[in-house]
Amino acid sequence: MPMYADAGDVYCVYNFRLKQYTACQVTRVEEHGGKKAYATLLALDWQGNKPLGAAELADLKPLYKDFMYWERGLHMYKASAVVPTGYVRVGNTAPLVGEDTQRYASFWGDGYDVYRQLRWQQIPEKQRKAFKKAAKSKKTVMFAGREYGISKQNLSDVWDDFEDAMELKAFPCLSSLFLTKWHKNLYDSGLTKTSTALPRLSSKRTIL
Repeated sequence: MPMYADAGDVYCVYNFRLKQYTACQVTRVEEHGGKKAYATLLALDWQGNKPLGAAELADLKPLYKDFMYWERGLHMYKASAVVPTGYVRVGNTAPLVGEDTQRYASFWGDGYDVYRQLRWQQIPEKQRKAFKKAAKSKKTVMFAGREYGISKQNLSDVWDDFEDAMELKAFPCLSSLFLTKWHKNLYDSGLTKTSTALPRLSSKRTIL
């Protein structure tokens, strides 16, 4: 028999990308025809190596999504009021926000956006601010003897060859790098610190 969510319920779920637990809160439930139909889900700014405990409910805060090109806003959406397998009810507390959303999802989510946001928050604030500023800028910079927009996102040494990886710091929004050969100072440039995996030759590297 399906289990239905109630407004205020907090659920914990294992995020396989983070390899940690994350949590969400049901802020409201809509009924249609006398039956619970949709639950508004609010992602919470919490992660842990073990499931969330009831004693921690009072300290929970909403998760705001603003990674990369997203404008800052609550990460919330509506989905079926039926609680999926894998979600464990921790307890019930007053909804953290009163806002509603018109964003709908076919299921409670796979945790990908939560993963990306939490990864984004691990990047130094100075670097995140530089990314946001450059993303909206029309400024140009010189790179390897040519002029490029500072908001450049993708780069391949097939088309944009360069000597020293330190030159890549000219692009705060660089999020995809395709290399066919080794470049000076590749590791010392610090670019690998925010990537999901170390770059390999002849492979694409995505930061988030």
